Amino acid sequence: MKHLLPTIIICLFFFLTPAKSQQVTYPFQLNVGYAGIDIRSSGSYMDAIKDYVDVTKDVNITLFPSSFGVLYSINNSWSLKSTLTFSKITKDIDAHFDLPPVNKKFLAINLKGVYHLHKLFENTPRLDPFLTGGVGYSIIGDVDDFKILGSAGLNYWINESFGIQLESSYNNCLNDTRTDFYQHNLGVVIKFGSFGSNGASCPNTGF
Repeated sequence: MKHLLPTIIICLFFFLTPAKSQQVTYPFQLNVGYAGIDIRSSGSYMDAIKDYVDVTKDVNITLFPSSFGVLYSINNSWSLKSTLTFSKITKDIDAHFDLPPVNKKFLAINLKGVYHLHKLFENTPRLDPFLTGGVGYSIIGDVDDFKILGSAGLNYWINESFGIQLESSYNNCLNDTRTDFYQHNLGVVIKFGSFGSNGASCPNTGF
């Protein structure tokens, strides 16, 4: 198990660094938003689905933006993204049992590959859905560990370089520390770093 994380990082690096055959106009994206953190209770897959759907009891949201990310576009389909999220956990998995609230610090740092699905929505160029997968490191209270994560999200581009981003992820710990969590993000995304070339932007919004 201790060799699993380095292996994943190496595979991710080689998988996401092909020759840059399609230069993009805006190679960088910056996103800032609010994060809802839901510490998942252990149980069956049905319990996981119920926990994901039920956002009324145990989702932790701060009053200030708490999620930040920087994305680098490798080509028109693949990107590499790093994210930082910090928050406070006042509703833990025991929130379902009406126990006194907790007060834990929360920090998550992730590195993930992003696959853009905008080619499936060429008739609606403002929509840029995406899937991600990667690895991360989190601190929840006094517990810190590495995680494997996956997410799905959607960018809605208001213009060529500014949009709204919605993303939902599941973070699975590699050790039995009972710190798996869902993270739901809502924020804005800005593209920058234009090369001033005739290459297609990422995503190809067509504006």
